[in-house]
Amino acid sequence: MNRSKGNQKSESRSQKAEVRSQKSEVSLSALGGKSDIFYICLMEISQIRRDLAEKIKKVPPIGKKLKFKLDEHFIIIDGSGNTNELRDTDEEAHCTITMSIETYVKLQRKQIKPMIATLTGKLKVKGDIGLAQKLKQLM
Repeated sequence: MNRSKGNQKSESRSQKAEVRSQKSEVSLSALGGKSDIFYICLMEISQIRRDLAEKIKKVPPIGKKLKFKLDEHFIIIDGSGNTNELRDTDEEAHCTITMSIETYVKLQRKQIKPMIATLTGKLKVKGDIGLAQKLKQLM
């Protein structure tokens, strides 16, 4: 009897792993249809950095430091000087915005609204909310 319960648990775990795998594939297809999650994250984060670097050149200095935490990646926009500068470091900032890369991409593509992302917990803001509101210029 114990063997059959053990087999059932093993099968249940296998089924859950398969479902998780299928969900990952669906999530990956939303990000471009690639099958290698590590490659997708690196590709997306480097594209996000390039896009932000271009966008911050077009707006006046934001006056403070803004940090994005996208999954395990960090991006700092330092607008405390004469220009906005972008760095890939984890340092103190006046405002920290935390979300997944997938959520960031959806926000950029206007597939989700910032308010909905915040209310559902997909986007979190810590610190200077006024600084976070300046992001409309960068989106």
